[in-house]
Amino acid sequence: MDADPDFVPYSQRPEWSDVVPAEAAPGDDGSVVAVKYDKHDRELLGYFNACVAKGEKSTRVLQLTADVIASNQAHYSAWQYRWEVLQELGADLTAEYTFTQRIADDSAKNYQLWNHQRKLFKALGLAATQRELDFCTSALDTDSKNYHAWAHRQVVVASGAAWRQEQQYVARLLAEDVRNNSAWNQRFFILQHTLAQYDGLAKVLNSELGYLAEQIARAPDNESAWNYLWGLFTLPGCTPADMGRQQKVFIICREALSDCPSCKPALDTLAKYYCCLAQLAEQQQQHAKAAAAAGHGLKALAAAEIADPMRSNYWMHRRQQLQQLLARLPAQPS
Repeated sequence: MDADPDFVPYSQRPEWSDVVPAEAAPGDDGSVVAVKYDKHDRELLGYFNACVAKGEKSTRVLQLTADVIASNQAHYSAWQYRWEVLQELGADLTAEYTFTQRIADDSAKNYQLWNHQRKLFKALGLAATQRELDFCTSALDTDSKNYHAWAHRQVVVASGAAWRQEQQYVARLLAEDVRNNSAWNQRFFILQHTLAQYDGLAKVLNSELGYLAEQIARAPDNESAWNYLWGLFTLPGCTPADMGRQQKVFIICREALSDCPSCKPALDTLAKYYCCLAQLAEQQQQHAKAAAAAGHGLKALAAAEIADPMRSNYWMHRRQQLQQLLARLPAQPS
């Protein structure tokens, strides 16, 4: 944060005349690796350390911690002591949002800030759910990939069971930016925790694949959406081979490739689909069907290698898997 030009040094404040500041801040003792604090920071830390040493937890110390944090937002001890002071004073914790929002506006990826915010939510309980969601939204409006904000938001959503509201929020984010990988991750987080609300896994897959078809059509090469598709087949009750049972996956791939013939994630997914189809057919001893599916998969992988030669070793590995499957099949009559 920028220094406040109207800031009055603590040494000039009558209400602090009874405190003798510590002579040196930690690491400012002349050693080789000493931290070179400027005069302002040295004074703040001197008063802060003096108050900590005598265990003072008062309204004036609360303000002191705010000044220390404003000067160094990563000062863990100041954040921790501030929380202890709030607890000691029995302060109105909802008023603390004014302070944390000011810090978030300046440094929303500050780990200490989110640790403090988690304590606030835990202390205030579910009544603070909306306030916390709004706080996270403010941070994500500035940086949609703020990991700390997303992690905190997941705790809040799960604790408050705010699933429907979160679904609407994520849908809005993806409508604005279909490539928002964090929003796709949050959508999957919601899905994992709300499966019981659906009438069976088949309806989940049908609904989500329908949604994916629309979103992939907007940006066929968007790997976030394809990763989400693959993730569907890791849900409880699914196996990876189940992709081969979903013709919608084939249709999504075909339509993406009609718009973008060299679309790498579409070719990759199409190859996965055929591999799964071949595995299922092999299990059912439908050897001709398995061989045909494996052959289509090899063609998709060949096209993928042309589109993405940088990962030739990966494509070779995938081809070897299908070739091994073909080798297990009985020879087909010519």
